[in-house]
Amino acid sequence: MRPTRLDLEGFASFRQPTTLDFDDADLFVLSGPTGSGKSSLIDAMTFALFGIVARYGDKRLVAPVISNGRNEARVRLLFRVGDVGYTAVRVVRRTANGASTKEARLERWRGDDPDDAVVLAATADELTEAVESILGLGYEHFTTTVVLPQGAFQRFLHAKSSERQGLLVKLLDLEVFGNIGKAARTRASTLDAQASLLAQQLDAAAADVTVQAITDAADRVEALAAAVATIDAARPELDEILDEGRDMARRVQDLTAQRDALAAVEAPADLEELAGRLTEATEAAEAAVAVQAEARTQRRDLDEAVDDLPSADAVVAQRSRVDRRTALREESTAAAEEVRAAAEAVTAATATVESAQEVVNRAGADLERAREANLVAALASDLQPGDPCPVCRRPLADEVVGHDEVLDHARAAVRQAETGLAEARKAAAAAADRASRGQERQRQVAAQVARLGEDLAAVDLSGVPEELAALAERVGEAAERRRVARTVEAEADKAVTSAQRDVQAARQGLESARTALDTTRDRLSALQPPSLDRDDPAASWAALLDWVAQQRPAAAERLATAEQATAAARETYGQRMAALREELGDQPVDTAGLNMAGPLRDAFVDAHATARGRHQRLVQLRDDNRKRQQELVDVRRQGAVATELGRLLARNNFEQWLLARAVNRLVAGASQHLRVLTRDAYTLRLEPDGSFGIVDHANGGEVRSARTLSGGETFLASLSLALALSDHVADFAAEGAARLESLFIDEGFGTLDPGTVDVVRTALEELGSTGRMVGVVTHVQALAEQLPVQFHVRKESQSSVVERVDT
Repeated sequence: MRPTRLDLEGFASFRQPTTLDFDDADLFVLSGPTGSGKSSLIDAMTFALFGIVARYGDKRLVAPVISNGRNEARVRLLFRVGDVGYTAVRVVRRTANGASTKEARLERWRGDDPDDAVVLAATADELTEAVESILGLGYEHFTTTVVLPQGAFQRFLHAKSSERQGLLVKLLDLEVFGNIGKAARTRASTLDAQASLLAQQLDAAAADVTVQAITDAADRVEALAAAVATIDAARPELDEILDEGRDMARRVQDLTAQRDALAAVEAPADLEELAGRLTEATEAAEAAVAVQAEARTQRRDLDEAVDDLPSADAVVAQRSRVDRRTALREESTAAAEEVRAAAEAVTAATATVESAQEVVNRAGADLERAREANLVAALASDLQPGDPCPVCRRPLADEVVGHDEVLDHARAAVRQAETGLAEARKAAAAAADRASRGQERQRQVAAQVARLGEDLAAVDLSGVPEELAALAERVGEAAERRRVARTVEAEADKAVTSAQRDVQAARQGLESARTALDTTRDRLSALQPPSLDRDDPAASWAALLDWVAQQRPAAAERLATAEQATAAARETYGQRMAALREELGDQPVDTAGLNMAGPLRDAFVDAHATARGRHQRLVQLRDDNRKRQQELVDVRRQGAVATELGRLLARNNFEQWLLARAVNRLVAGASQHLRVLTRDAYTLRLEPDGSFGIVDHANGGEVRSARTLSGGETFLASLSLALALSDHVADFAAEGAARLESLFIDEGFGTLDPGTVDVVRTALEELGSTGRMVGVVTHVQALAEQLPVQFHVRKESQSSVVERVDT
């Protein structure tokens, strides 16, 4: 697996869209400060492939990969396996309960263009399964041999022997040999069962397939063939007798039919009455038609008379209008009189009001004078005659005396006058109202009279000299006469229809008699009946019945003769069949109830075919037994080979031998790398318990456990194993094993001294020059500056960014 491009957005510290282009990057470094996001790039690649980031704890959780403050993380990895390109995409979105994978797919490129691809997987689980199949590695093995993340670098070095062997079996595809052994053992069991079945079949067939059984079957076939030939020799004579008997039987059938047809001839029951009914119905129909014509003429005349008169409804309506106009005119006269009387009343009331007003005025004047006199008296109560008046300043002539009685009388007169004035005004208002209503009534009546006049003018009664009452009577009488005439006409129509139905029924009766005559004559056509007159069915039926009576004795005689000839032919056929059975002799064929040559021959032909089939089956069984015998020998030989192959490829044999060989070569290769990396200080060796031991050459070749190494030494030993595994896995793997075309290292360089760093760089350059991609994750600037392709990772604002630098 070799990555070519990585796109990510919203993943871990990479909030913004970020791209890593691995084009021409055989050896590169991801460098930058601690926490800048270097390891997150490696995590993004493993997440795109397997959907897992192990350093986040629970492998099932996907929420931690989403950047803080973002709702979605997107990762897209383009990679090649050999010459085939693939694209893996995963999209994670936040949910109410955490996060889930909302999009996942794996595409295989059709050529070199990633945009022209076919979808291989469309769900997260399908994507992981497809990647494991293509790479030949699961997540655990991938992070042990291809991507070495922080905290897992020394897993292979310290793994148990059984765990290491499991990884090598997976990497080298050694399961294929175990699968071959398992298939061989399964094949051996199948062949053993097949051999047992063949043996049982041979034992079962041996009793039936004998030389005597085949000979007896052949003799039976020959005897039955001879019997068929005997029947075929006698068949022409038997068929001739049979044909003659069949002809006579058909003759009997024909003569029986003729006899039955003559016996069944019977004239219709009401034949004599049909002609009379037709005549009566025809005469009745003609009379009904005459009555119908006369009624129709009378109805037409009355229609014309009524059409010349006005409509009865129009006459009645016009008369009603005239009566209404007369009443309205009378009402108008009364209204005019009422208006005149109301006008006179208004005039009289007006005069009364005026007179009452004058009385009021006079009473008011009297009241005013009385008030003045009374006032003077009050003012001059202490004055004497000759004193100046307090009002007019003239001398008083007499003694001033008060007039209270006169004042009260004047006040009463005013009140009475005002009451009379009010009553006069009320009477005048009532008279004016009556006059107004009378005038309105007069206008309404006049308008109605005018409208009626227009309606009367619209009705044309010219040419009708009679008065409206007489005209209405004439119109009503004419309408009644026309109604009666229409009723009479309708009854005449019904009588005509009924008479015509009777005529049709009588004609159908005669036609049925003619049809029965034709049918009966057709049934007797073989006897050549006489010609008949269809126009006179009664006479024709009489002539036919006479002829039938003459033919019946002769028909009975011809039938008896034919029956005797048929019986004779049947007897002759039976005699010849008995002779044939005697000639055939005793044959093992069931012929019970077979009295005809054809069925008898069919029985012998079927028996011959059965016998021939049995003979052929016996011969085939004999040949099949010979083949089964040879097949049994072949199956047993193949079973022995499969059994031996299964034994040789058992897990504790061939696979263990291959694993031991692979581990020894791996240790040898790792020792060479470790000797170079440690300047000849250490080499590796395999201990008897399967663990790795360290040979300390600086201490006289002392051997100690790999777990005693320091952190930096452990890193170098683990790196040596990883490099050796990458170097040699293709050499001793089976076809189809995992192809380790890339190696990503994400820890340990910080523990190395400058000299060792330079040695490691040289080893990495040599590994990269072989065509494998090697990626290093480190914050050690001295190592980063010495590698040809550098990806600088740094934090900007709230997101990590990557910059590629080619040196």
